Amino acid sequence: MIKFDPSFPILWLIVFVIFLTAILGAQMVFTFKSKITKQQKIIRGAIYGFIYLSLLGFIFQPTWQTELTSEPVLVYSDDVTSEELKYLRDSLDLRKSLSIEKYSGEGNPVYLVGSRFSDVELNLLSGKEIQLLSNRSSVGLEFIIWKGFVRQGELQKIIGKTGSDSAASVILKAGELIIAEDSIHAGQRNFELQFTSEIIGRNEFELVLNNESLGQVRFFSSPSSPKSYDLRFSYPGPESRFLGQFLAGKSEYVKENIQISRSSEIRSVSKDLDSVRIIIADVDQLKSKKTLNDFENTAMAAFLIDSYEPKKEAADLNKLYQTDFEVQKISEEESRVLESGLEALPFQFVPKAGQKLLMENAVAIQNVGGKKIGMSLINQSFPMYLSGDTLTYQLIWSEILGELYPDEDENWKMDAPVFEGLSSILTFNSRNNTDEFTLIGGDTLFFHQDIINPFSQFTQVTLSDSGWINLSDTLEIPVYGEKEFGDVSARMRLANFLKNQSMKAETVLPNAVEVRVSDWVWLVLFLIGFGVLWFEPRIR
Repeated sequence: MIKFDPSFPILWLIVFVIFLTAILGAQMVFTFKSKITKQQKIIRGAIYGFIYLSLLGFIFQPTWQTELTSEPVLVYSDDVTSEELKYLRDSLDLRKSLSIEKYSGEGNPVYLVGSRFSDVELNLLSGKEIQLLSNRSSVGLEFIIWKGFVRQGELQKIIGKTGSDSAASVILKAGELIIAEDSIHAGQRNFELQFTSEIIGRNEFELVLNNESLGQVRFFSSPSSPKSYDLRFSYPGPESRFLGQFLAGKSEYVKENIQISRSSEIRSVSKDLDSVRIIIADVDQLKSKKTLNDFENTAMAAFLIDSYEPKKEAADLNKLYQTDFEVQKISEEESRVLESGLEALPFQFVPKAGQKLLMENAVAIQNVGGKKIGMSLINQSFPMYLSGDTLTYQLIWSEILGELYPDEDENWKMDAPVFEGLSSILTFNSRNNTDEFTLIGGDTLFFHQDIINPFSQFTQVTLSDSGWINLSDTLEIPVYGEKEFGDVSARMRLANFLKNQSMKAETVLPNAVEVRVSDWVWLVLFLIGFGVLWFEPRIR
């Protein structure tokens, strides 16, 4: 992009331009009124134009930026092995490599490998063309995320990725008690831990990879609103009985109705129900007028289990509850086995917009008018309960019921881990919220209205202190120091730096220099112009 850097004040610049334009105009008029030939008039007009443009160029002094050619350089942090550096130098044919401690801004482009860079060190890379390389020698934790805030009984998921391709074991524990675990097979790096939050308030668990502690997983759990379950079935069965026992054991409100005939039913109530919130039933009960009326007036969700004709039942739900479920057969076997060990019908749900699919597409849940309708293709889950694997049984039903739960009237959302000095997104959802700011640690945070969700607000927050930070009287944010989950923190800082680099306006090229036309060039142009002007009438 060409810019101009005149040596004269703007007023004098305007005077010179007007003066030169007037002289050019007068010379053009005089030339075209003279008695010379038409060809001579064109030649002389071109000479005047050349001199005029040369004078304007000298006055305005055009400049532009150009990138200096320089030798590329490999810059690395202290977590990169010498074998990995040799491999990268050979594969990229790079002659120069420097550790970040010895780097002083030379070279372009910069091939960057590793993650342990401080903010001061990253600033040395400002304005450079950066090529980020993968560090194959990394063996630590590359990525991890979980929910910073949960409700009691809500399913918590920890998703992470290690830097090693070797087989590994990941364990989450409290003292010697194992809360959740996962195995990473050779060649795979991802892991996922699931468990339900039972402790109200601060939660802190140790994350262990191959008997080596990676750090403490912290989150805050708030009390959940009481849930009500209405189990409705056309005949007694072990699936509904054990599910009722499981829910009652969690101190939930449970009501069981077994419609053994048109005129009689069996009822079992663990606690009095003020209102029906979630209905779990077979297809016949979901099609009954009573259930349809209760769902319309009092219930917030309905869930179909004990399916045996999934295509027909999906069509019935679509007609009665305005859903859009679609199932397709994927096997000629009588059933299919899920990763959890459960057996499901040889069908799966077809993914649709607005639907949440769980358990390898064996469970589908759809939001209809603020209420949720779900359907399960799982045959039976109670054998897992009877076998003593109550933890897996609890995880399965906690995940399903968690998707069926109506949203709380007010809730906060924030991904963890949150590191001091790094920005994070804090979201507040409320149907009655009118405040546009909140206070955290004496700082005022202003919220922005979500464009899509009118009940959601968000803000970007950067916390300067580590530890548990009060968000409200009943909620705290766990903030990590820079050295906790150090590899993850370093990668996030590097990602933020690269993001900010890409968002900057490209007004300056990487390793660029400003170039202008030399005064000697202008002198040569003037001599050529006036010389041709002097010489032209002498060769007629």
